[in-house]
Amino acid sequence: MLIEFRKETENSAQENISCPVLVCDGCGKQIHDAGKARAYYRLPTEGNDVGVWFCHTEPSCEGNLELKVGRQQLRPLALFLTQLFNNSGFTPETMQEQLNIIKSRAGLVS
Repeated sequence: MLIEFRKETENSAQENISCPVLVCDGCGKQIHDAGKARAYYRLPTEGNDVGVWFCHTEPSCEGNLELKVGRQQLRPLALFLTQLFNNSGFTPETMQEQLNIIKSRAGLVS
């Protein structure tokens, strides 16, 4: 699972702000569209820990990932994130509050 911290926005009013981004475990590039990515996961079994990987839906990315970790269970990234947020008590209201904070930091809201 690749999560990196990158600059929040190129036009940020505060140059040192960074935020987490998901990176494709198949190609190493940032995932910009959850609708075009998948979460691959391995449930814990004897001898193996749980594993989660993120991947673009491009055949080359999926192929590279499967070479690294083998065939795993998968689901659309948007669904995976929705389930994760829901199971963490992350409500639509919380999402809007956090988006407002991000916009404020980036100087997009007065």
